[in-house]
Order: sequence, then structure tokens, then C-alpha cells
Amino acid sequence: MVELRGLPVCDAASVWIQLGSVAGVDELVAVGDAAVYRSRFARADDPRPFTTIAELSERLTHFRGRGKRRLESALALVREGVESPMETALRLLLVRGGLPEPEINVDLYTGSGEFAGRADLYYREFNVVVEYDGEQHRLDRAVYASDQRRITRLLDLNAVVRVRVEGLRSEAHLTLAEVRAALTAAGWRPIDSVISVCSAGARRQKSPSR
Repeated sequence: MVELRGLPVCDAASVWIQLGSVAGVDELVAVGDAAVYRSRFARADDPRPFTTIAELSERLTHFRGRGKRRLESALALVREGVESPMETALRLLLVRGGLPEPEINVDLYTGSGEFAGRADLYYREFNVVVEYDGEQHRLDRAVYASDQRRITRLLDLNAVVRVRVEGLRSEAHLTLAEVRAALTAAGWRPIDSVISVCSAGARRQKSPSR
């Protein structure tokens, strides 16, 4: 038990492991992403991160209950820096669709060093940005105007693929096709992903076990 805002609650790692018996892999990844997220702007009322990937891994090593395999599959996909469950879903869609894994919430700058905007998902080598547009981008005029200015600045530097909620569901195939086309136009080839996966696997095999 830990104290959060004056109330006794289960610690985040325990909650995540308990969810392994009832939640699917994607849900566990989203919860894990949220639990390890560290705000870029320190605030006294913001206790995040609630846990770390290292702590989740340590706790899972000693866990012997239901859902352990699901938790292990999810932990391999948990990343730091994810700001929303929809960003998690978009990242998983791209990776499972055979595309390289993008960087998460990257600050981009112009050639003169001026801040251009933050990219939700970013393929640095290919200058391709993938953005998730939530409902607030459409319903809040101030947010919409600010977002349009940010996208305009990003377009000056990169190819930008914008994804709405349909692009994660009924039109997921279109999202994959659009991102694949943008990467291919920038020089990416599917063999690049195969080489990347094989290299990552070789590095893991060489790493000493704990």
C-alpha cells in the first residue's frame, strides 16, 4: 500500500500485475505506458511516474499468478513518454503492421533552433511524423487553431500523417498504407525493419542475464 493524495491505495506495479488476469495485452500496454509516464513539467501535485519499467519487470519476475504470459507480452511493448492511450494504440498498430517502431513525443526544431512542435510519433531517419488527432482537436477552437499552426510548422520540416479515431479502427488499413507510403517515399524499405529486429535480438542474446 502507498499513500496517494491522502488516500491509501495499491501501488501501481501491484495494480498492473493484478490486471493481468482480466485485461488484454493492448490494455495492459496502455496502462503500463500511463504508469511509467513522467511529465515534462514538474508539478507538486503530479506524482508521476507511478512506477518504472524496471520495477514492473522486477515484480513480474517474482509473480506466479494468472496472466503472467500476457503481462510479459505487454511489458515488452511498454514505453516511456507516451501521453495518451490513443498514442499507445497508434504505435502498436504501426509496429504490428510491419513498420519500424517510431520515437515517442519528440521535440522538433527548425534549422535556426526555433521550437517547431512536438511530434506524437516520429521516424527521425525519414523525417516522417505521425500525429493522432483526438476529438479536442475538432471541438475546441483554441486547441484546433494551435494545432493547425503546429502542424504547419512541422510540415515545413517533415512529412506528416494525421490519424483520427477511425484510423485506428475501421480504417486501420488506410493508416498503415499512408504511413508506409510516406516512409517508402523517404527511402525506407521493409528489409530495414527485418535487419533492425534481427540486430535487436542479437543484442538481447549477448546481454548477460540478471
